[in-house]
Amino acid sequence: MQFRTSDKQITKSFSSKSFAYTIEKYTYQGHQIRYVSTQLKAQKPKITLLFIHGAPGSSDAFYTYLQHPKLLAHARLVSVDRPGYGYSDFGKSITSIQEQARLLQPILQKFHSASHPVVLVGHSYGGTIAARLAMDFPELANHLIMLSPAIDPDLEKIFWFSNLPRTFPFHWLSPRSFKVAADEKFTHEEELREMLPYWEKICIPVWHVHGNKDQIVPYLNVEFSRKMLGHVPLKIISLPNANHFIPWKEEKQIISIILHSIRTFSRQE
Repeated sequence: MQFRTSDKQITKSFSSKSFAYTIEKYTYQGHQIRYVSTQLKAQKPKITLLFIHGAPGSSDAFYTYLQHPKLLAHARLVSVDRPGYGYSDFGKSITSIQEQARLLQPILQKFHSASHPVVLVGHSYGGTIAARLAMDFPELANHLIMLSPAIDPDLEKIFWFSNLPRTFPFHWLSPRSFKVAADEKFTHEEELREMLPYWEKICIPVWHVHGNKDQIVPYLNVEFSRKMLGHVPLKIISLPNANHFIPWKEEKQIISIILHSIRTFSRQE
């Protein structure tokens, strides 16, 4: 229920595979961040994909992607524990979207170069963080793929159970990952409104992928993308009859979408 996988568990799962993996930790302005990366052995990737999970969750949300042979054939694959989750200051809430993006910036700084593009892939709340990275560090990212992103402040929904980790006695009984998720949820609308003036700073192609049966993050968020991102190449990809959990329920289609993104860079070489 803590939604995290230890270094030991990762090693046990990945060490017998045909790809190389690393578990990295860095400290930035007093915060420790952990991420996991994979790539084919004896191959220098030309592209990096950075996966950013939703709430609650951790880097293990995308471990099946990190092992996917078609993705590994083209790119380095990186999945990060967002601040407060996994093994990145676990249990310590950072409700500022700007601050979370700032703490992930060193990953972009490490992998991005003029000859090595970075693709941001964020799901749900992670899509919001990915968008903020594209706003604040446009020189360090080349493509933004948002999967079921919660980005329109007017569409933010508070579910009855969202408040349980914040109330007595459930506060003491709830897993720490749920407490962090609740803290983020109750500040999310305000944080999204703070972001409104900055959407125009995004200057890279954006793909917004959303299931039209999403009951958690309304499908109408795609209209917000159309409104705020008309100044960049924007592709809206609707998945018929799909719910909020498209990275896992619609994995084949998501892999295909990501591969299409990667091939656009290959054609530019």
